[in-house]
Amino acid sequence: TLNATTTAEIDRLLPLPYTVVLVGDETQISAGIADDLTTRGYTVTRKSGADMYETAAAVASDPALSSATSAIIVASENFPDALSATGAAAKYKMPLLLTQQNALPTATHDFLVNHPNINTVFVVGGTAAISDDVYNEVAALPGITTYRFGGD
Repeated sequence: TLNATTTAEIDRLLPLPYTVVLVGDETQISAGIADDLTTRGYTVTRKSGADMYETAAAVASDPALSSATSAIIVASENFPDALSATGAAAKYKMPLLLTQQNALPTATHDFLVNHPNINTVFVVGGTAAISDDVYNEVAALPGITTYRFGGD
């Protein structure tokens, strides 16, 4: 269940009526948390997948992002790059997808292929975080232009 501090902060930030999106399955966020939020008057939805890549694709598939023409890809193993990209993703309503350093996960690949309106992909992270092979695989997808933002 939610503790009093968390409940107070949710109530402060999310006035009713409001939809709360839980990211992760019941092994990450218990059904009890969802029940607590529902009891408090919130509408609760859950976005999850079999792994973090499918979960990110599920979040990216939210109807609020359906008109996006750009997406951001970050390395799942590199939390600072992912964190630095969240502000731009939110501000410009861009899906934020995950990749492995040396392999583009099927869920990320399929999301891009199945969303032809996405024509620009920003790869956040240098080659130590996301290899040139992964960058080039994304760049080779039909209709997609890629840009890399990363340090040494």
